[in-house]
Amino acid sequence: MNAGLFVLAMLGPPADAEAAAPAAPTAEVIGRTADEVARLLEVGEHERAVERLDEVDPSAQYPPLVYMRGVVEEDRGNCPAAIDHYEQYMAMDVLEVDAAAAARRRDRCKRLLEAARAHAVPIPPTPPSTPPPPLQDEPPPRYADPWAISVSALGVLGLGVGAGLFAQGRAHERAAEDAFDLQTYRERGARAESLQRTGVTVLAVGGGVLAIGVARFVWISVARKRAADQAFHPLRVRF
Repeated sequence: MNAGLFVLAMLGPPADAEAAAPAAPTAEVIGRTADEVARLLEVGEHERAVERLDEVDPSAQYPPLVYMRGVVEEDRGNCPAAIDHYEQYMAMDVLEVDAAAAARRRDRCKRLLEAARAHAVPIPPTPPSTPPPPLQDEPPPRYADPWAISVSALGVLGLGVGAGLFAQGRAHERAAEDAFDLQTYRERGARAESLQRTGVTVLAVGGGVLAIGVARFVWISVARKRAADQAFHPLRVRF
């Protein structure tokens, strides 16, 4: 019996027991890991930083590495996880100055969360859109009436022709005054009188035709305005 115990003592503990109890990292390894994680954060390698922490401290029990876990989560915007790690670090046996630094980082994360909640205003549901009321047919502008346009144009043309004839008559009248003989004076005077009389007649006719065209425009405008005032409007029913 004693020989069996002696043999077991010489063989040492089973291999599984040695594998189940890995050696704790030294202070040098912990410091080197923290520096490596800081360098990974500088280049944005957050996932690699977490993997490195899990390799050295899988159970998150060493204060420097717990603190670095909080820094990693804060750097990638995961403030709830960062706050948990900082508070875990503060609960460990750490120096007061180190706990104060973790508290400042934790409070900053809390302020960021509060600001995010304050700006996350819920968007009210969009009310169902109601189709707009059908548009009433707008009357065409008054200048779109072909009859009024034609009559007005004819009146303007008559005024122009009459003014031109009257001006020619005045020119012949002045020429008659400069005549050197009685025959030329009579011919130019008669021509001037005829042109002026014709010009006045054409002016009168053109003015009358233009007045008819203007009256047509006014009549159309008034008629359409009355029709629009008497037309059905949906707002009258609503109010």
